[in-house]
Parts: sequence; C-alpha cells; structure tokens
Amino acid sequence: MKLRPRNKLVSYIDRYYNSDKSKYSIALFDKCEPFVYNYKPECDVVFMDIGLPGISGMEAAAAIRKTDPVVVIIFVTSLAQYAVKGYEVSAFDFVVKPVGYAEFEMKFRRAELTVNSRKDCEIVVTERAERAPACFPTT
Repeated sequence: MKLRPRNKLVSYIDRYYNSDKSKYSIALFDKCEPFVYNYKPECDVVFMDIGLPGISGMEAAAAIRKTDPVVVIIFVTSLAQYAVKGYEVSAFDFVVKPVGYAEFEMKFRRAELTVNSRKDCEIVVTERAERAPACFPTT
C-alpha cells in the first residue's frame, strides 16, 4: 500500500522514535488556515508543503514567522524550484518528494539537534491535499 506524503512522514517519525509514544503525540488538522492563523509558538519543527491549497506554504511560513522566529520549518515538496524563496522565510531545510526514510532521518536528526538545544519540541506535518498540519510533541 502506497502511503500519502503526510502518512509517510508520520510513519517515519514513528520509526525514528521506535514508536515510543512517550516522545511524541500526533494531532491532525483538517485545514491549514486555522492552524497558521491561530498559530502559537508551541511548535519546534514544522514540515510543510509549498504547494498547499488556499494559502501557499511560503505564505503560511511567513505568517508563522511573525509569531515564531525560531520554529524549524522544513518544506516537503515537489516544487524544488522554490528552494531559494525558502530562505526568505528562514526555512531550515527542504525534502523533495518522494520522501525516502534515509533523507528524512538525516534532516529530522539535524532539526531535532537544533530543537533540543533550545526547549521542548513539537513537530508539524502538512501536505498539499486538503489536509493540514499534524502536530507531534516530542516531550
């Protein structure tokens, strides 16, 4: 069975933490806009597609940056041509679809090291479809 990008990221996070749910939990959102516009600086890592419906991932990241200048934003996208624009919103990194576990693990480990040098963390996953972020606290 082929996993959708968001489900694949969830399975990769499960695998990364050996499904130790004490290190994270998952909350899914049906739409991106409520998450972005009601965003509170509680997340430490956000995985976001650039090509989101409604507002773009770049617009969402810019909105998040207004309230949270330190959250780690990793774009998960097939739109690699927008990588340079990601620096305008201080993107931490990019993962190009299809996402493989080895690439995910490398980038997630870097993000985790950055976050762990700060405080408690929460991870958010979004995808292009009509779904929006999934939050994963890691403490």
